[in-house]
This record gives sequence, structure tokens and C-alpha cells, in this order.
Amino acid sequence: VDSNSKSIVIQAGSAAANTITFYYTRKTGNIQISKEVKLDEQQAAENPDLKLPEGEENRIFEFTIIAKDKFHKNQFACTITDKNGVETTSTVSVSDSLFKELGPIWLCHGEKIVVHGLSLGDYTVKETHVIGYKTTVGAVETETQAVTLDDHGETVAVEFQNTYPFFTGDLILSKKIQKADT
Repeated sequence: VDSNSKSIVIQAGSAAANTITFYYTRKTGNIQISKEVKLDEQQAAENPDLKLPEGEENRIFEFTIIAKDKFHKNQFACTITDKNGVETTSTVSVSDSLFKELGPIWLCHGEKIVVHGLSLGDYTVKETHVIGYKTTVGAVETETQAVTLDDHGETVAVEFQNTYPFFTGDLILSKKIQKADT
């Protein structure tokens, strides 16, 4: 046996028994999801003192990773980085009986998660809609993002941004004076 070339030579007419063992290593990649909550840029430019309402930076947003094919196992290791840069390790589980949905995954503003060991292939990362927020990935307004893992060991990053809208408008008041009935 030559372990460098991964080959075996069997001599013709030899009586020795040979055992060959093959080890399969699944080619995998990682998906990183990050979250940012921000003000509407136009409103922030018009009013520099405008800030997110208290508690909005700690609002929890929910994500799911959906496999085009099935996930190859029911639980995956993940690394979560909080808004202070502190990393923790955990797991995230498949949540449906068809083995197509991974999650829920919860993130707040400034946090990210890397889900490790996903089979190469096609996935969709989906953020659950939150009323009042505009969700974008890059410059596109969307709550889903297609992800393809092509190369072993690769990490594909998806950044979801939620814009907090301060609703503004015009208020029109009118006054009507009527003579009282006597």
C-alpha cells in the first residue's frame, strides 16, 4: 500500500487477503448572517438628533436557513458574535420533518452567526417580517437571500439591514365656529 498515492498493488496469484477501507469526507461550507438596524438615511440627514427609540437595538429578529435539498443532519455547530465582539459556540437545529428548514436563529442589531458544516449546495436565508421595518440585503429590498456554497471550507456572508421608519406627515387642523341654538 502506498499511502501517498492512495493506491494498492495486488500481485497476480497472491493468496493474501486484502482489505481496502474508504473514508468519505463530506465537502461543506458555512453561512454567516449578520444584522444591522439603522435609521432611515433621509430622515437622519434632515434631523441629526434623531436616534433609534430605546430598545430597538435590542429587538430580536428571527431567521431561517432553507435548503434546496435536505440537510444531511439535524443539528449544526454555530458561532455567535454579539455586538461587543464576544463569541460563543452553540448549535442550531433542523425545525421541520422534511429536513429543509434550519432555525429559528435569533439576532439583534450588531450581532452575527456563522453556521458551520453545511453541505455544498443552494440555500435561502429568510428573515421573518417585522411590521414597520424595511428589510434590505445589499441595495435590494428583500427578506430573503439566495446563497450557494460552491467550495469546501468557504463562508458566504449575508448582511440583513432593517431600516427603522419614523413616520412623518402633515397635520391639517381646521376650526369651525357655529352659532349656538337658542
